[in-house]
Amino acid sequence: MPTLLEMCRLKNPAGPKFDGASLMPLLIAPAPNWPDRTIITDSQRIEHPQKWRKSAVMTDRWRLVNGKELYDIKTDPGQKNNLEHEHPQVIKKLRTDYEKWWQSVSSRFDEYCEIILGCEKENPARLSSHDWHGTKSPPWHQNHIRNAKEENGFWAVEIARDGKYEFELRRWPREMTEPITPAPQQVPITRARLKIGNVDLTQSIAQNALSATFSVRLKAQKTTLQTWMIDENAASRGAYYVYVTYVP
Repeated sequence: MPTLLEMCRLKNPAGPKFDGASLMPLLIAPAPNWPDRTIITDSQRIEHPQKWRKSAVMTDRWRLVNGKELYDIKTDPGQKNNLEHEHPQVIKKLRTDYEKWWQSVSSRFDEYCEIILGCEKENPARLSSHDWHGTKSPPWHQNHIRNAKEENGFWAVEIARDGKYEFELRRWPREMTEPITPAPQQVPITRARLKIGNVDLTQSIAQNALSATFSVRLKAQKTTLQTWMIDENAASRGAYYVYVTYVP
């Protein structure tokens, strides 16, 4: 982003500071004065990010892994020889760089990013179980859906405007015309439940139904949405797909 802004001679928009620096000096100068930089990456894949989790702090020469292991990439690209005890000053420098970076990006790590419902630009909104909160292992690939994984969680949502909303609970996306209870899940789903804000509704499901639809009047607000598909043995799982339509 800083590179594109400089190339187009645009001013930085108001708001959060951009990470990184413009690469224009490398593109236009034959011998640019390019200072050493520290690049940081991590892989979180959890509800709220944790400091040092699956992280790497990198310069042209060094790589600090998970805040502890130090490797000289120029001589050891396979990262087989840990030099953490031989270069304490390097580790100190890289850890300091990481702490500054973490401080700059972590101020809202404990917040949810709500999915907006009822927006004119996306009506209906499609929610999938991949975005569930409150569960360590949401159904995130199609084998989970095929095998009717017994899991549930909630969506963090923002109701954009007062009015009537329709919630269509489905096991499969609309592109498929399979009923809620196909093989290999043979135990029939008999009830569907919807809870959003202070609204909590349940209805019966017909044998070959493709979905269960609830009509609810809601006020604009930030809240949570959770669903249940309950079978005849009282076992339940969330609806893997929910379509939410604002009805004028």
